[in-house]
Amino acid sequence: MKQRLFWVTCAAMVIPFGLMADEPTAEHKATQSELDAACEIARQKNILIGQAQEIERCVKEGEAPDRASCEELHKYHGEATGNRPALFYDLPECKAANKFRYSY
Repeated sequence: MKQRLFWVTCAAMVIPFGLMADEPTAEHKATQSELDAACEIARQKNILIGQAQEIERCVKEGEAPDRASCEELHKYHGEATGNRPALFYDLPECKAANKFRYSY
């Protein structure tokens, strides 16, 4: 009797979690794609600005022998490399995409 009660209790706990794990609708997926695209566009704008600033600083301070070397040195500015995380995911567009992702 105790074993039967145990299994009934387990089933009662597991079934609601299975019902809650619905797949996102096509509308949710489309909206998420639009928000993710807006986030990436905003990120890329900021990355290009920061990359240009880093290249100019590199040239001015003589961090590398020439402009081409500075461009090569900073070509991955803002992207995730090694232990360094990607930049600009704190922009409003990215926060909105992330908030929507966890809303459904």
